[in-house]
Amino acid sequence: MPSFQPFIQRAGDKSTTITAVKTLGGAMAERLRQSGVNPDVKLRRQQRWLFYAIFVVLFLAGLIFVLKVYADNTKLVGDVDNLNATLTQKNHDLEQVRSQLAERNQAAEAAAGSLSQLQQELAKNVSDLEVATAKNKDYETQLSQQGDSAGQDKLSLERAKANTLNLILTLGTELTGADLNKIPFADVTVAGTDTDKDGLSDDLEAALSTDPLKPDTDNDGYSDKEEIVGGFNPLGQGVFNADSKFAVKYRGRIVLNRRGDSWYAWYVSQDAKRYYLGSSDNKFEALRQSDYWTKDQTSAQQ
Repeated sequence: MPSFQPFIQRAGDKSTTITAVKTLGGAMAERLRQSGVNPDVKLRRQQRWLFYAIFVVLFLAGLIFVLKVYADNTKLVGDVDNLNATLTQKNHDLEQVRSQLAERNQAAEAAAGSLSQLQQELAKNVSDLEVATAKNKDYETQLSQQGDSAGQDKLSLERAKANTLNLILTLGTELTGADLNKIPFADVTVAGTDTDKDGLSDDLEAALSTDPLKPDTDNDGYSDKEEIVGGFNPLGQGVFNADSKFAVKYRGRIVLNRRGDSWYAWYVSQDAKRYYLGSSDNKFEALRQSDYWTKDQTSAQQ
């Protein structure tokens, strides 16, 4: 192909613009005119060049189309692979769900069997409960019938305790603590709670002012009962000044000692010793539990 040099104006010319390069077709036509080529030949050449241009355009368009189809196919294959992977995972999850459902069905069947057994046991328990309820109603009826009698007995007992309290306070003679200690203490077990296990009930220790939580109140090595029976002071040093003449004076009588709002009662027997009857706080409970009052006097003295 011929090359064409652009025409550039000199610096002295008026215009400094560069003349545009002639088009390829125009240059060829100009060259053909100058060379005296046949116009038919020129036309065929132009057609051939046009064909080449169309072919190039079509080739490029086809190439672009093929590349686009290839890219779309590649993307489609990737999407298909992703879908296959997702489907495989879903199938795996589905198998796991089926396995879990099978296990749950087995558990449900086992639970149903247990429920049937529990229902049978419940029915039996309900039957037993109905029988027990019927028996309880019978017991309630019997207790209700006995309740009136028991209430009357309880009322009679309370009246008896009140009468005992009033009788002892009426018949008793009040003595000071010093005078009371002149009467020897009888070695008789008094019924009732004995917290410190020293042989003296808690109620009796309250009457003697000893500590119901310590078997030896004054810590001298001898128990409270040993000292009381021996005539010694369980609260410290010294002995009780026993006076036989004073004790004989009160034989067969009830003597009282008061501390605060409480009265403590003793009975002086024919042996000139005192036996504890209890306190007004419990309506002289010891009187109703003492062996002295449940046996004959001779055996009690022995």
